[in-house]
This record gives sequence, structure tokens and C-alpha cells, in this order.
Amino acid sequence: METHVSPDFPSLNELLELVTFTLDTIKDAVKRLSKGGISADHAVLASLPTHLPMVPILLHLEAIQQETTDYYYQADNSLDNERVPDALGLRDRQAIVQAIDLFVIFEVHPRLAPGVGIPLSKRVNSEAVAQVFQALREQPLLSSASATVWPPSGELDLEQIALRLTGIIARRQRGDVASILAEKAVADLIPSLLQLSYAPLPPTHDCAKDPVFWIHRNYMVVADPDRRIELRKRFTRLFDSSNAFVLLETLTSLLNASLDTRGAKWFRTLCSRFLSRVMMRPNGVHVTVDFIAGNDDDGLDAAKLGRIANLLLTPPAGMDRSEYYAKVVPQIVAMAIPAATSSSSSSLNSSSVDPEDEHGDAKQMVDYIMDKAASQERTAQAAVFALQTMAANDTKAFVEYVANPILLPIKRWFDERIDERKANPTVDPISRAL
Repeated sequence: METHVSPDFPSLNELLELVTFTLDTIKDAVKRLSKGGISADHAVLASLPTHLPMVPILLHLEAIQQETTDYYYQADNSLDNERVPDALGLRDRQAIVQAIDLFVIFEVHPRLAPGVGIPLSKRVNSEAVAQVFQALREQPLLSSASATVWPPSGELDLEQIALRLTGIIARRQRGDVASILAEKAVADLIPSLLQLSYAPLPPTHDCAKDPVFWIHRNYMVVADPDRRIELRKRFTRLFDSSNAFVLLETLTSLLNASLDTRGAKWFRTLCSRFLSRVMMRPNGVHVTVDFIAGNDDDGLDAAKLGRIANLLLTPPAGMDRSEYYAKVVPQIVAMAIPAATSSSSSSLNSSSVDPEDEHGDAKQMVDYIMDKAASQERTAQAAVFALQTMAANDTKAFVEYVANPILLPIKRWFDERIDERKANPTVDPISRAL
């Protein structure tokens, strides 16, 4: 593997050596295990190193982050006004991604409870790491529990790992370890933090006596209230600073994986709750629809439209419906607005729909913000379908959050014109305005 040519980051060259050593160790184990039967494999396992250098890899990731931070600080304070080159090159980034993948495989994933986390087969980013790990798992002796070859280090626990990795991400700049972690490790940090700080505790657990609870005696959950609060704060900061599309991809994958493995209900509930919170971000609904729609050139079928509508219109557990609708429904309406701008003005008149009549023709209200051309666009099509679903299933909410905001300004405009006419009967303010 080619090393970094710059002397500015000594920890990077050392990390490259650690990654190379780890990959070579795994390859050697696979090669030796492939030569003998099960009895011979036990002897091979006994001769392998007891631990891989995962703790040194974490230490070097932290050191490289500090070195790149110093690099950017010095560059920003120099008199040279030219653009500062990125601290890390392509090969440097590849090595860091490999280091992160190895750390996740051997330190993070074995500490997650069943059904919490994305399967490693769908999680590894580096092709080189994926190949050696798959070869390792294919060995007959290891096919059911590859993590038992090199157990997690006793020097770390999941809480320490989560705090240290989120600590790196909090120092994010462009082109550094933190930005790579924020892109590649969110899928590992989210389930780690949820397990540590949100997993339910048995009613009989004495938090004062034992600040940690173990699921099945193997998977860590923090019981101490203050530590749980701090971990939840870390999760909130990570969630708020992460890209919306990355969050949707991560939370959907976590939810699907938990369903496939019949994971804990509390975990699925949390994933669903935070999926809804992504939609409450500015432009969150648009990103969500784009994510679900994918790149299907055939458009959205009824099943996918129904899935989108159900997701958009379902408040997260524990959240007031009014609060949720107030943030999400205006985004849905805005996605359908292109239809309103292209509709003929004659179709939009205040006398045809009474916004006070909650049992009126709700579909006619939807027609005000759609036309056939706009509905062919994925976002407008999904938005209109969601509004039609809302009108059919919850007319009162539709009138409050869709019809009134659209129609009442028009009604107010006409009321003002009528008041002017009463004040001056010789002038027709409506004809003058038109």
C-alpha cells in the first residue's frame, strides 16, 4: 500500500502500517485455515495472535485528526491567500476507511445486541476489507461466529468507543478523519448510541448499585442517569449534524435489519421515530420522497405512493400530532404548489369551497394545488397523493393544515375589497384590482 508522501502527518504512515499488518494477518489466517480440516483448524487458531491492533488504530485515528486540525489552523493563519490543499489525498482516505471498517468489524459490531445494527455484509465500505472478511467467514470453523477469532479488546467498552468517535466527529473540518467518520461510521454510531442510552432497563435494576446493565450478559446498556443523558446529547448532536439522506439510508437499513432478525421492538420504535424527525427538517419531506422514490424511471406505483403517504402522515411516537403536522404538511403542500401556479385562475374561486365546511368536497380542495402535468413529477405526484390520503382519512386536519392556509388569504383579500366597497359604494374595488 502506498504511503503518504507528506511528513506533516506521521501518524498516517503508522496507521497505514497497522492496516497492512491487520489485513495480512487475516489473509494469513485464511490461507492456513484453508489447508486443513476442522481438527487442524483448532491448532491454527491457537497459533494466531490473540488480538488485532484495534486500540492502536483508534489512537492513530485520533492523532491524525489532531494533525490535520493543526494543518488547517496553520494554513488559515498564514499570509498566503491561495486555496489550502486538502490535508488527505485519495489513498490516505482509502486507508482511513479501511481502518474504520476494521475497527467496526472487530470492536463495534460484536458489542451490538442481536437486531441492533446493520449486518456486516451490507455495512463494510472498503472492498479490500470486505474481501478478506468474507474469506474469513467462509471458513467452516468460523462461519457461524467469525468475531470469536479475535474478540473485542478488553481495554475498551462500547460507551468509551462511542464517546471517542463522536468526539472526533465534533471536530469535523473538510477532508479530515472526522468528515470521513461522519460519512462512513454513522451507521455504526447510531445503533451504538441508541443501545447505550435508550435500551429499556429492567424495573428491578438498581442504577445506583450498578451503573451498567448487560443485555444477555454480553451487550452493554448504560444505566446511570447522568451518563445516559450525556450519551443522548451525543446522539442528538450526531443526528442534527448528519446529512438527511445519510440518516434516511441508515435508519431505513437499521429498521429493515431489525425486522428481518426480529430485533427488539424498542429499537424499531426509535428508528421509526427518528425517521419522522428527518422529515421535520427544512426540506426534509422532499429528501424523504426522493430517497423512497429512488431512480425508478417507471414512476411511482400505488404501493410506493401509499408507503410514502403513510410515512409522511404518521407522527413519531410520543409527538403531538399538531406539532408534527405544522412542520410537515406545509412542506407537502409546497411540493404540490407547481400545480397551483399552472392551474387556470378560473378554477380557483372562493365561492366553490367553504373552508368552514369540514364535510365538504375535500378532493376539490386538493384540485386547487394540482394539475395533471405537475402530478407527473415524482415529488408533486407523491405530495398530491399524500394530501388526497389526508383529505380522505382526516378531513378536519386537512381543512386546518391545507385548505385554510391556501384559501383564507384569498377570502381575506375579498373581504377587504368588500369593506372598501361599503365605505365607497361608487367605486368597485374588486374590478379595479383585477
